[in-house]
Amino acid sequence: MLKIIGVISFKDGVSKTTTALHVAAHLSERGKAVAVNGDDRNRSLTNWASSEARSFEVMSMMEAF
Repeated sequence: MLKIIGVISFKDGVSKTTTALHVAAHLSERGKAVAVNGDDRNRSLTNWASSEARSFEVMSMMEAF
C-alpha cells in the first residue's frame, strides 16, 4: 500500500529536510521508503542524502512523477 507523508512549511529553516530524512529512515526499517525532494531549486535533501549512507531512496520531484 502506498502512503505519502508530506513535510511542508512556507518558512525556511524549520527543519523540513531533517524531519523528512528521519521519517524516511524510520519507515525504511519497516519496508521500502522513498524520500522525494520537493525543493528542486535548492536540492538540499538530494545533496544531504548523497553524502550519507542511507537505507532509503532519494529522488527529485521530476523523477517521482
